[in-house]
Amino acid sequence: MNLNKKLIFLVSISSVFVAGAMTSFAASAEEGVYSFVDVSVSQPAQKMFGLSDQYKFSLAPNLAVGIAKDYQLAADWLLTNSLALNAQQSDFYVTNEESTKVFGDIKQYGIVAGTSLKYAGFNDKILPFVALQTAVFDATLDHNNQRQSELQKSYKVSTGIEFKTSTDAAFSISVGYADELGSNTFQ
Repeated sequence: MNLNKKLIFLVSISSVFVAGAMTSFAASAEEGVYSFVDVSVSQPAQKMFGLSDQYKFSLAPNLAVGIAKDYQLAADWLLTNSLALNAQQSDFYVTNEESTKVFGDIKQYGIVAGTSLKYAGFNDKILPFVALQTAVFDATLDHNNQRQSELQKSYKVSTGIEFKTSTDAAFSISVGYADELGSNTFQ
């Protein structure tokens, strides 16, 4: 297995809005499950879809709606488990043999389960974290008047910094790797 073809570098910017009656992340750790909306932006890697380097993707908005629960592991450590419905669409183009750009898009709808470990020892508003997510997506590729659809399984490992902007909102920046599982390539 060639790891260069399997591991993909990702950069993601995300905003999370806590919905419901929770007044803070600390309160939700004591009170139970809370709902959230996650809006993020990333650039898909063409290798995740079995496409060559000639395919150029735009930045892709991601929308996730889900539930999460925080666990206070120690005075400075917080563990968050989450489950969300996720939607993403990205446009791309490829230059064909006649040097003409051919445009298309990829839509992904799926379920994402994740866990993150956050450190609150520096500041209660700035939380460094590591996260692991697994997902199952229904991916549809529309390109050159053809539509292909398949089920994709993947995981992502990332690290970053979360900035709590209020008791019900946070902003984070992260980098990480994603790997597709199985033979999920567009033929």
